[in-house]
Amino acid sequence: LADPDHDGWPNLLEYAFGGNPRQNGLKRPGTQISAVPLLGVVQHDGADYPSITFYQMKNAGAAGIRYAVEWQSGLVASGWTAGGSIHLIENVDFKWERITVRDSQPVGEGKRFSRIRVETLAQPS
Repeated sequence: LADPDHDGWPNLLEYAFGGNPRQNGLKRPGTQISAVPLLGVVQHDGADYPSITFYQMKNAGAAGIRYAVEWQSGLVASGWTAGGSIHLIENVDFKWERITVRDSQPVGEGKRFSRIRVETLAQPS
């Protein structure tokens, strides 16, 4: 969870979202392209749904990390629920893809919050 460049993005998140821990800000390495997850709205079956789009490693498990998109209606610490549906997968290169996940509840059914949980996987001993 170190942040040696003091940009507010811990190394784990910079690594998980395709950033460079030695470059200030969460940007794709060697570019000025943002790697920050984006909130949005997508259409599905005629309805609008909250969504979140982010860069994800294609072989995340082998890299020792796991991603989980979580949603909730309030800001209670225990109210997060993993879920949603993959709306779009865009191939970026041999190592990365850009994923858009939509919520299961359409826009207009109350406030919704989302987050991406990034966890390190236990390494076998």
